[in-house]
Amino acid sequence: GVYQGGSLISALLGNQARAIGVDNFAEFPTTNNFEQTQANLVKFGVADRVELKNMSYIDFFASVPDDFKIQVFYYDGEHNYEGQLAGMEAGWKYLQPGSIIIVDDFLYPEVNRAINQFIANHIDRVKILIAIDSMNDVDEIWWNGVIALRVL
Repeated sequence: GVYQGGSLISALLGNQARAIGVDNFAEFPTTNNFEQTQANLVKFGVADRVELKNMSYIDFFASVPDDFKIQVFYYDGEHNYEGQLAGMEAGWKYLQPGSIIIVDDFLYPEVNRAINQFIANHIDRVKILIAIDSMNDVDEIWWNGVIALRVL
């Protein structure tokens, strides 16, 4: 999900990277929609470098070619175990050594459990780079925690 584009915008400020944002905008429809997100991308001057997709991650990954590559995979989607794990696994085949996986809200128990399972599924292929546990006031910006993994 991209929820109004905040994380997407911050990732693109100060560089020339390009990104694809994927969200079906089904959750929080009164505050999170395609038009609001697109307007925010324009407001912060990054819209020309973002391809915003109004679809689920399932439909997105079904539509990309087999040789599609992801350098940074930021996942902030479903917060239940099954959806979280499925979303992360859906992107796996498009990652290569050196790719970074960033997962928001890892302090939610079901998200944490799914991340642990994902790591176990790829135990020799990923390592934890950093985990921010803001529940202990480490960083109030990442109030539900964030974890970054590197593909080996």
